[in-house]
Amino acid sequence: MTVVAAIEAVALVAVVALFLWHIRRLEAQAAEERRVLADRIQRPEVLPSQPVVWAEPAAREDDGLSMVGKIRIGDKYGIDE
Repeated sequence: MTVVAAIEAVALVAVVALFLWHIRRLEAQAAEERRVLADRIQRPEVLPSQPVVWAEPAAREDDGLSMVGKIRIGDKYGIDE
């Protein structure tokens, strides 16, 4: 019984230590991200900027969806012949 309790205690300490290590690593990553974000906002000239390449969209053929819900009345509507 004592051996099982000792193994459980060691496992519990290991889990807590790994959890604390993981939390510290996440906090360090968040601090680095905040630092980089602050640099990008306050000193954009320091960071290399990437040129934005704009391209014209390809021409689309009319699929008739713009006519949904519209009523088209012919020229001869209401004229009796």
